Amino acid sequence: MQLHHDLQNFISSETGINQKKILPSSRLREDLGLDADDAFEFLQKFGERYKVDMSNFNFEAYFSKEGVELLSALFILLRIKKSVMLKSLTTADLEVAIEKGILV
Repeated sequence: MQLHHDLQNFISSETGINQKKILPSSRLREDLGLDADDAFEFLQKFGERYKVDMSNFNFEAYFSKEGVELLSALFILLRIKKSVMLKSLTTADLEVAIEKGILV
């Protein structure tokens, strides 16, 4: 429980999101609004703060590249389905990464 509380504090301080809204099931992109460059910077700080090896983490499987949000909106307007579905990364996943020392 202490780890979750510490991670809540870290996420809140980095994002400005109220700690009470940060749950183990909170998804970084979908629920907390972290995507593209913001997510990249957040995960760099997360890795440094908690000494988590991020070298094998496939960022593009979970988050958009900068500018992709505009393309997604265009695809919706044109009714073209996005061919790549992004995975979700939760705060519970981050807790596991802290415990294991690696995020994959």
